[in-house]
Amino acid sequence: MIGRYWLLRSQKSLARIHHAEGDSSSSGTSQGYSLSQSEEQQTSIGAIEAEGRLQTGDYVEARGTLLPAIEYLKRAVDAAQAQGRLDGPLLSTVSIG
Repeated sequence: MIGRYWLLRSQKSLARIHHAEGDSSSSGTSQGYSLSQSEEQQTSIGAIEAEGRLQTGDYVEARGTLLPAIEYLKRAVDAAQAQGRLDGPLLSTVSIG
């Protein structure tokens, strides 16, 4: 429930990021595929551009919301483990990761 709250708070910035970048799921290379020198250069340029985008307002806003959520949820899992009360499939899954 609380994770959903943070996700809702960051939803606008995440949607803007997704819209600005488009669906990047088709980018990248598969295992066993070797890149040419020109493709390696394009990949390097793409990585540099992606790193630059990390400082834009939408990324900063999303991190500002999501990083505290991660820390809060980690503390909750740690406290539950310390008390021996780690139960439930979701909490158990979170604690493994």
